[in-house]
Amino acid sequence: MKRSVSILFLVFFALLDSAGCPLVVAQSLEIHRLEQRLAKMEKNDTARIGTMLLLGQACLPDQAERAAALGREALTLAERLKSARHRAAALSLIGSCCIARRDYREAIEAYTDALSVAEQLKETRTKMHALYWLGFVLDLSGESAKSLEYFERALEIAQRSADHAA
Repeated sequence: MKRSVSILFLVFFALLDSAGCPLVVAQSLEIHRLEQRLAKMEKNDTARIGTMLLLGQACLPDQAERAAALGREALTLAERLKSARHRAAALSLIGSCCIARRDYREAIEAYTDALSVAEQLKETRTKMHALYWLGFVLDLSGESAKSLEYFERALEIAQRSADHAA
């Protein structure tokens, strides 16, 4: 019994050592699960876009280039299928990837495009998300005064949404 417990501890610590922490193992399992699901999906389906976006998010921040490629692929498919909602989500993923690699100008461009799509769709949650992340990336790029404007707009939307929910 004592020997099997020791072996279990050795295996556990080997996993910790090789993966960094149990969360990385869980993230790897989630990535694998999403990859398997994606492999079984139709090539021209909005559900495929959603799975690509989930996979891209799961890849962040460690695999930012892979996540960006998934975002670009999702964006292309969303445009082909004329799904504006998925287009906004893909642009947001691309923006997150740009932040991960510290390409703030490109992140601002992606989130600005996502905001434009959200405004056309009149989707308040997507608009709030884009405004928040625009504020965040503007602050990172040293434009604190401008970032505050975006944070305030996002907060207004959040407060209105909370008022409607109550």
